[in-house]
Amino acid sequence: MKNEHIIDLLEERPVLSLDEGERAILEKHTAVCSDCLRAYRAAMVSAEMLQARADESIEPSPFFNTRVMAALRERQPDEAGTFAAMWKAARGLVASMVVAVAILLGLTLWMGGASALPTETAESENIYSAEWVILENGDSSDDLTDSQVMTTLYESAIAYGENK
Repeated sequence: MKNEHIIDLLEERPVLSLDEGERAILEKHTAVCSDCLRAYRAAMVSAEMLQARADESIEPSPFFNTRVMAALRERQPDEAGTFAAMWKAARGLVASMVVAVAILLGLTLWMGGASALPTETAESENIYSAEWVILENGDSSDDLTDSQVMTTLYESAIAYGENK
């Protein structure tokens, strides 16, 4: 037992939180080892002092809040509600907004106002579009019937979900 010191056990957890079995081991070993007895007594004294300090409640002086608030007011600058104080708080936001607008303006000018939208419409998918029927069909042959031309120019009601 002389080679097995209890210092590791004392350092793992607080002395007051040890269970009965661990306390029995401590007392058995401290009866034989004087170094561990001193460590055990020091751990007990420090645990009792910590417990006593934790149980104390310290009340602040009656004017503690007043003094703290007065000290805070003294440290604040006089410009609390002025435009300069608002500018100091918002200048980063305003600067980032100006930079974003400048970037967007630059991109708009750099693109040259080119439209990013496609120029073709859904009618271009139909081989008989209104433009083809009216303008492109130069021959005088009647390949298309009147109903086909009217369907091309004015989409049918079935395409809009009406059943007739």
